[in-house]
Amino acid sequence: MGGKNIFTGWFISLLLAIGFIALLIYVIKVKKWKFSEIHPAFYILVSWIGFALIGLGFYNENIYDHYLGFVFVVPFLLTGVFISMLLGKGNILRWVGVALLAYLVIINLIVNPLLKDPNRLLQRSIDVSKVIEKNNDQKSFNLAVIADNNYEAGYEYFLLKDNYPVVDIDAQKPDTITVQLFVVCELIPNSKCDPTHNPKAQVASFGWSKIEDSWEVDGAIVYKLVHSK
Repeated sequence: MGGKNIFTGWFISLLLAIGFIALLIYVIKVKKWKFSEIHPAFYILVSWIGFALIGLGFYNENIYDHYLGFVFVVPFLLTGVFISMLLGKGNILRWVGVALLAYLVIINLIVNPLLKDPNRLLQRSIDVSKVIEKNNDQKSFNLAVIADNNYEAGYEYFLLKDNYPVVDIDAQKPDTITVQLFVVCELIPNSKCDPTHNPKAQVASFGWSKIEDSWEVDGAIVYKLVHSK
């Protein structure tokens, strides 16, 4: 919600905490403990995030971002409620709500992924597959991808779609090791690739190898490896 801005994240968290405390004070002192006058949706949201925090508090392993997916929407809804309440108050609080909403919109637009250059993964997968198809000598072959955030599946899809015999290496099954291995390196700089000595399973299982040829495709390097004699 804070557009990956730490200050904004803390600021929103503080506002939500203040809003929750203010609601409790309002109910206790003004409404004389009449919790029945609070909208049921508020109880749902508080229970939602409360049980999430308690449950994750008992979890003793590492907590990754995607573990929070089931509760991710709650802070957004609570913030929306908070801003909506401000907009329904007097002139000063209404302008505070408008300013807060505008700030959150702007801080998120600044880091909007649409403003970044596209990675063209789909087009690269198609182009790389075509290069492999053109240079595979009509034989079955193995495939490996050296990248920070990508895997073989995207390239394999287009290769299998065109009926090209890509074979997944299984170190326990020698017959899955073919005479050639195509390695797609997406690392920048490309000097970090070192396709013949990379520790990735698909490369290591292929065995001792040498580079027979290479091609640059859409910022990636495609290496054709064969077994060393």
